Amino acid sequence: MAAGLALFDTISQLGVSESMLRWPNDLMVHGAKLAGILVETRGWDPKAPAYVVGMGINVTGSELPQALHDEREVVSLAQLGLETTAEKLEDPLLGHLHSRLAQAAGPHRGDICADYLASLDLRSAHVLAQAGSTQAQGPIGGLDFDRGIGIETDRGMAWLPLEFLVKLDRVQ
Repeated sequence: MAAGLALFDTISQLGVSESMLRWPNDLMVHGAKLAGILVETRGWDPKAPAYVVGMGINVTGSELPQALHDEREVVSLAQLGLETTAEKLEDPLLGHLHSRLAQAAGPHRGDICADYLASLDLRSAHVLAQAGSTQAQGPIGGLDFDRGIGIETDRGMAWLPLEFLVKLDRVQ
């Protein structure tokens, strides 16, 4: 969440107000992928977690390779009218990442969950969520580090743990 929001914050700061996060790891603008995030854990000690975060942003290029378009629609910052370089994005991105990681570890860490939901492209959609063999369908009703993702069902709120979430898709 922190990495996604750091990317979202950085792009918003550049003036791209139409961006949204797509679960779990893409930043989209007008339905086209602008950036992606990969996070890997290193070590399993819960008292000393370590992560490797990789972010790829389509920065330059008025035309992106067809191979990228074959998989999905893609867009670059240059195509959005923003002339910048990866080097110029580094400091603001790392600053936002530091702030978001501090927020996630702080006393009001629930705020990062609310911010993530607000930036998520599924926030008002009817979704299908699956964690292991458990499924829930309905609108997203909440997001919490301890309880997971809440789906509003006919029987009330169903909470699915984030660490076991394998699917979160819009239902047509």
